[in-house]
Amino acid sequence: MSIRFSRALLILVLAAAACRIERTPRVERDDPANVARDEIELTLRNYQEALLEGDARSAAAVFTPGAQVYLPETPVIAGRGEIDRLFANGMAGESIVEMDMQLGDIDVGNGVAHQFGMLEQTFRDVEGDEHDIAGRFAIRWVRAADSAWRIDRLIINHAPMDSAAAAVE
Repeated sequence: MSIRFSRALLILVLAAAACRIERTPRVERDDPANVARDEIELTLRNYQEALLEGDARSAAAVFTPGAQVYLPETPVIAGRGEIDRLFANGMAGESIVEMDMQLGDIDVGNGVAHQFGMLEQTFRDVEGDEHDIAGRFAIRWVRAADSAWRIDRLIINHAPMDSAAAAVE
């Protein structure tokens, strides 16, 4: 080996030894599915509050423009305008006194989420009488252009109160 090559090699070895390489700790980022679940649950709570307050406009705003709602013994309600009318007309005569949505699983992927759960609701009719209903629901959520989660499909099936409670246990 030539002296020049040996010196160059020695300089490289010393330079490499002088350099201290440290690993930068990774910042743990939240799981996108967990973030989506949290955002969806917050939106669902806001939806429930709007229904309890009788705020039809805010309740309808949770839906996509082309959303569809499937209720028992009712034709499909299609589009946010129809959903807004449904809530406005329904809230004009009846009010929701209590509402409990027991959330089941939420499956999230690629800007779409599916959520399932149980619901119990007490509403007051025009005469002032209160009625309890229970059932199951399925929601198809989509991530809108403004990054908010919106309901694209909502399916509600009513069930007797005791069978809905038993299904949750």
